[in-house]
Formats: sequence, structure tokens, C-alpha cells
Amino acid sequence: GQLQDQRTVADAQVVAAVAHTLKSSSASVGALAFAAACSEVEARLRAGQFASVRDDVEHLMAHGQAALAAVEAMLQV
Repeated sequence: GQLQDQRTVADAQVVAAVAHTLKSSSASVGALAFAAACSEVEARLRAGQFASVRDDVEHLMAHGQAALAAVEAMLQV
């Protein structure tokens, strides 16, 4: 997806936009830790702090995978 593509491209504007979209979506399904991570990354990038864009992408990917695993676990109950 868009976020995974940013592992190599690391375009701060794209990452901030994806983080913004994921923030709302994840909050609406109760993935609050993921929403918080998205909010932090979005705020940092919108403030012009681009030095860690690749780390931000990896951080969001990890939180996204954890949220997905939690949802999958809930669906199997």
C-alpha cells in the first residue's frame, strides 16, 4: 500500500497524509494506540521534522501490524 511504498521513497508529505487518513480510520475501529502513533507522526512531519521519515514509516508499519493482529484475534473468538 501507500505506506509500504514509503519505506523506500520516504516522501514526508505522503507519509503525513497517509498518517492523517490512518489516524481517523484506526480511531473509528478502536485501534487507539495506532491512532496515537499516526497522530504523533503526522504532527512531527507537518511541523517540518523530516529527519526520521523512514523511522516514522517503520513505526507506523509496526503499529499497523499490531492493530491488524488484534482485530484478527477478535474476529476468531
